[in-house]
Amino acid sequence: MPARRDHHTAFMNLSYQQMNGGAPVRPDAGRLTTHPGEERSMVHVFKLLLALGLMSALAFGHGGQSTVPADAGSGVQMPGVFSAPTTNPQGAFTPSARGGRGGATASVSARSREGGRVSGRGAGRGTSQRGARGASSGGNAGAEAPVAWDSWEFWWDANSAEFLSLRGRRKAKGVSSGLVSLLTGKGLRRRTADGIRPNNRMVAEQIVPALTQLMGARAGDIADSAVLALARISDPDQDPDVLDALLPQLAHKELSVRSSSALALGVLGDDRAVDALMALSRDSSRGRQLVGGGQVSSLVRCFSAISLGMLGTRDSIDCLRSLVEGLGPSERELSVAACLGLSQVPRDHARADAVLELASERLADRYTDSLLKAHLVTVVAKVGGPKHVPELLALLMDRDTDPVLRQSLALALGRVAEVSQPEAVQRLQQVIEGERDALTRHLAILALGRMGGRDPLVADHEAAHAEIESMLVRELAGKGKQSAHRSWAGLAAALYARGCGAGPRSDRIVERLAHAYGRESDPAHKGAFAVGLGLAGARSAGPDLARDLTEHHDEVFRGHLAIALGLLRERESVDDLMRLCSDPRTPATLRRKAATGLGLMGERKAVESLVSVLERAGSLGEIAGAAAALGLLGDRDAVTPLVQRATDDSAGALTRGFSAAALGLLAERSRLPFHAKLLADSHYLARTAAMSELMDIL
Repeated sequence: MPARRDHHTAFMNLSYQQMNGGAPVRPDAGRLTTHPGEERSMVHVFKLLLALGLMSALAFGHGGQSTVPADAGSGVQMPGVFSAPTTNPQGAFTPSARGGRGGATASVSARSREGGRVSGRGAGRGTSQRGARGASSGGNAGAEAPVAWDSWEFWWDANSAEFLSLRGRRKAKGVSSGLVSLLTGKGLRRRTADGIRPNNRMVAEQIVPALTQLMGARAGDIADSAVLALARISDPDQDPDVLDALLPQLAHKELSVRSSSALALGVLGDDRAVDALMALSRDSSRGRQLVGGGQVSSLVRCFSAISLGMLGTRDSIDCLRSLVEGLGPSERELSVAACLGLSQVPRDHARADAVLELASERLADRYTDSLLKAHLVTVVAKVGGPKHVPELLALLMDRDTDPVLRQSLALALGRVAEVSQPEAVQRLQQVIEGERDALTRHLAILALGRMGGRDPLVADHEAAHAEIESMLVRELAGKGKQSAHRSWAGLAAALYARGCGAGPRSDRIVERLAHAYGRESDPAHKGAFAVGLGLAGARSAGPDLARDLTEHHDEVFRGHLAIALGLLRERESVDDLMRLCSDPRTPATLRRKAATGLGLMGERKAVESLVSVLERAGSLGEIAGAAAALGLLGDRDAVTPLVQRATDDSAGALTRGFSAAALGLLAERSRLPFHAKLLADSHYLARTAAMSELMDIL
C-alpha cells in the first residue's frame, strides 16, 4: 500500500464554498493587508477569480500602496481579498482539492511571501510541515492516500499532546531556580535534575548561547526558529534581559522572523511586552516603528493578539476585547486571533465576565462572521466553564445554527459539559442519532465519551453513565457506511474508559474496543481503535498490536501502533521501535512516532539511535524526523548533537532551523508545548492562516 503521511505534518487546506455553491476560496481570504513586498502578485489570483465568475467581488491587496497607521485618525479600512461566506446554502463544510495528509502542494504560508521569495509552509520556526516535505525528498513517500476531512486523525493530531506528554513522565526533581541570563553575563544559578531532562546549567551554558548566536543569522529559516526557541526555554523572572534581545527582532527583514518574534513575546510571558504587542496588533505609529517602518503585517498583528492573551493583563485583555468588538468581516483573521487570545483568560480573572458578555453578544448577532462565531464558542467554553453549558446547548439545538458553528459547539461541550447536567447527555444523544452533518455527529459522540470519562463521581450518576455506555457500545457496533463514525466512537469509548479507571464498566468498554480493532480491515479506521486501546490501558491488547507493527505496511497505521504501544508500555515492541528509529529508510513522521512510543515507555536508548541518524542524515526528511523526535523526548543527551547541528555553518538553513526548534521543544519550561494549550479544543478545521502556522510549529 502506498505510504501515507500523517496529518500532523501537513494540516488539510480547508476552504469554504461560495453561497452559490461555487469554487472553494482559501481560508485566509480576507486577511489583513501586509507589509510592502510581502504579497505575491495578484495576477494569478485575478485570472483564477475571473474564471470562477467572482469578479464582481474582487478587491486588491496592499500591493505596496501607502496607508496611514490606525492611530492617525483615519477610519479607512484597507481593501482585502474577497472573503466568501463560510458555508453554502446546504451547510456543506468541504475541504479543498488539496485536502490530504500533506505533500508538495501544501499551501504557501503567509510568512513565506517575503520580497518575492515564495516557499511552502515550513520556511521557519522548525515546523512539522518541513519534515513532511523532507520525507518526500528522502524518497520514502509514495503516492498519498487522501484522508477524509472529517477523519478522527485531524482531531487526534490537534489535541493529542495532553495524552502524550513525555515531560510529564520525566519531571525534574528539586526546585528550579530558573535560567541564567548569559545575554548579560550574570551569575549562574543551578537546579537539581533527574539525569534525563536538561538542567539549568546545560541550558545556560549550551542552549542559550547557541540560540542567541542563531538569532543573528541572516537566513530567516534559522533566526525565526531560534527566536521562538529562546522564548520557550527562558524564564522572564530569572532572565529579564531576554525581552530586550527579542524586541529588535520585530524589525527583521524577514516576515517569518518578525512574526515569530511577536509570538515569542507571549510565549516568554514578560508583562513588559504588553505595550509593544498592543501597538503591533493595532498597527499604530509605534507598532510601525517597531517593525522598522511601513504597515504591520497581518501575521504579525495576529500573533501579537494571541500573545496578548497569553500575557493576560487587564490592558491586554481590554485590547483584545476592542479587536473582537470593533473589527468587521474583512478583518476576521485578526478577530479570530483575538478570540484565541481571549480563550486563554482564566475563569477567575477580573475581566472574565466582561469577556463572556462580549462573546455572548457577538454570538447572538446574526451578522457576526460564521468563522468568528466558531471561535467565540471556544471562548465561552474555556472562560465560562460548565455554567455556560445551557447557552451552548441552546445554540446547538437551534436549527438555524450552521454546521461550522455546530461542530465548534460539539467540541466545546466535550470540554466543559458534565454528566451531572442531564440535558447535556440527552441533547448530545439526539445529535448523534439525528444530526445530518457528519462531523458534528462525530464530535458529539466524542464529547459524550469525554464528559463521562472525567466524572469523578460515577456512583452518583449511575443512570447517566448507563446511557453513555449504552450509546458508546451501540456506536462501536455500527457497520457499513458508519465505519468512519465507528472510529470516532472508538476514541470516545477509550477516553471514557480511561477516566473511569479499573472496574467492570471500563472492562466492558475495553472488550468492545478490542473486538472493533480485530474486525476492522481499513487501516485509516483501525488506527483509531489501536490508539483507543492504548489510551484505555488495555494491556492484554499489547501483543496483538506489537505483532501488527511488524506485519502491516501502512506507515500511518504503524505510527498509530507505535503510539499505542508506548501508552501500553509494551516492552516486547522496544526492539522493533528502535529499528524504526535507526533505519534511514523510515519516513520522518513514523520515526517521530516510534521515538514517542519509546519515550512513553521511558526508553532512553532511542536517543542514541536518533543521534546516530542525525549525524549521518543525508536528506532533510531524515534530519527533520530525527530532530523532532529528539526534541519530543526531552532527553539531555540530545542537547550536544542538536547544538552542533544548529551551529554548523556548513549545514543547510532548514537543517539548522529544525535543530534550533528542537532545542526549544526539548528544554521548554512548560509540561506541554506552548501551542498545545493555546489550540486545545479550538475548531481545528475552521482555521485561519495564523492558526495554520501555530499548528505547524514543532
